[in-house]
Amino acid sequence: MRLRSTAVVIALLAVAACGSTPSTSSTTKAVTTSPSVPAASLAPPTAVAPAAVTTQPTSPPQTTTTPSPTTPLTTTPPPPASAAPTTIAAPVTLPPTTEAPTTTTPALTGTWQSTDVGADLFLTVSCAASNFCVAINQRDDAYIYDGSGWGAASPADAPYNVNTVSCPSVTMCVVTDIQGGYSLFDGSAWSARRNVATNRRSDGLDGVTCPTTTFCLAITDSGAAFTFDGRTWTGPTMMDPPAAAAVDAINAGGDQELPKLYISCSSEQFCMVVDNLGSAFAYVNGAWGASVQLDAGVVPNQLTALSCSADMFCVATESGSTYFTFDGSAWSPAQTAAQTMFGPVACSSKSFCMTTGNYWSVFDGTMWTSSYSNDSNSQGPSQSFALACTPDKYCVSAGAYASVSTYTP
Repeated sequence: MRLRSTAVVIALLAVAACGSTPSTSSTTKAVTTSPSVPAASLAPPTAVAPAAVTTQPTSPPQTTTTPSPTTPLTTTPPPPASAAPTTIAAPVTLPPTTEAPTTTTPALTGTWQSTDVGADLFLTVSCAASNFCVAINQRDDAYIYDGSGWGAASPADAPYNVNTVSCPSVTMCVVTDIQGGYSLFDGSAWSARRNVATNRRSDGLDGVTCPTTTFCLAITDSGAAFTFDGRTWTGPTMMDPPAAAAVDAINAGGDQELPKLYISCSSEQFCMVVDNLGSAFAYVNGAWGASVQLDAGVVPNQLTALSCSADMFCVATESGSTYFTFDGSAWSPAQTAAQTMFGPVACSSKSFCMTTGNYWSVFDGTMWTSSYSNDSNSQGPSQSFALACTPDKYCVSAGAYASVSTYTP
């Protein structure tokens, strides 16, 4: 029996050294199922030094003590649980997924360069490319950026106040004003002002967006929408009943505030509108969808900004730290951006949006990273009233102190 015990130890050490389960041959089975093997001999491999086995020359294993492979031991009872061979391979390496996830905030990249342009605060800005942007101040003076600097002022819509400019190309920009008028830029000069809603209800336009040179969408503060094909305006179509009801109440002598609407189009087939009553309306293939109340509650969300990118991704924000995202089919619940105070918003794609509120922040599709928590690159634009970003993440911020800032990724 001493020789048989020694053979068992040798077999077990061979199994441990190979890092695999015991052999399934009948010879090995006959040995490992023997009840004469004490449980103590199955200690983990690290408990027995290999040298202790190799220094036993006087007790070589003898073939006469090993049962014939053709004669299985059917009378041997099963071993106790503590002697199960599987206990040898029990220690395992933990998989990488058990490691704690990183919580490091991504570093902000890109640089800002600010320039004083003119002498008045800016209200709106649009960029057709990184070498062509138009910014307009409260005096309706338009300044054009050519990639290296800002040119001289030219009147865009005097004498009415421009509220939005949209430039789908270097040879076309459209501005709208608070009296329902518009003016066009053809690459060299601005046209005379005309009314969008001639012989129709001519409320103030809250904004215009032109994803192409043959399609623009303009909206009024009464919930009406007009489309522009580059030559002619068509409409209106009523797309925002809550805003229309608020305007009617004001016209009847009510003391409500005039509703504010925000618009963004990523193509001729897709646009989104939100209002400061918390409603959202999608324009898909020429038709308006039903109103969607974002995060409906007792108090509606006071939405203050909207931007949609070409992949039908949208971000709508409040003036604090609350934001909503649209994934092409539905709006998310309200979310909070840590250390981010929203101002104007511009999205180049679902993985890059920027806001320039009290601090400039960038959204990567998952979280907002604020310059407030990133001292290595906290220098950004001055107080911003308008923001535009191109698909290649080049951005321009325009606002107070006659300052215009350009962002290079």
